[in-house]
Amino acid sequence: MKPESLHALIIDRHFGELSPEAAELLEHHLAAHPAARAEAERILQSLKIAHDAVLRHPELARVPVEMHVVPRVVNM
Repeated sequence: MKPESLHALIIDRHFGELSPEAAELLEHHLAAHPAARAEAERILQSLKIAHDAVLRHPELARVPVEMHVVPRVVNM
């Protein structure tokens, strides 16, 4: 599995966005590949650190007003 795919699947699973079938396949992959399991643990640790930082410093989660831009639709 590509590292980018593994990262996306781990993050999606963490936030409850994987179907039960996809989660099961991911678990089988992690059980069969120790390096992937270790990478998943690193990703989950990073998510925990980010979560804890935002809890301690809520201003980190604020999005500046200028970032709230609605994309323009261009007719071609």
